[in-house]
Amino acid sequence: MLKRNPEPEPPILVTRREAARLLAVTERHLQNLDRAGVFKPVRLGTAVRYRRCDIEATIAKLAEGGDQ
Repeated sequence: MLKRNPEPEPPILVTRREAARLLAVTERHLQNLDRAGVFKPVRLGTAVRYRRCDIEATIAKLAEGGDQ
């Protein structure tokens, strides 16, 4: 019997491009959301990353009818 490999866990941090894709917005719009304080990106040197859990929480809030 063959063992199945478990699904890999999604990354904790995602790039700006990946975050924009998850939210179905442009990278420019995501940057505007940062400036508005909707997201607090994580800075690693010059790299900008977003917590996947923050992105998913925002999607869930919007699905429930919350404002963003």
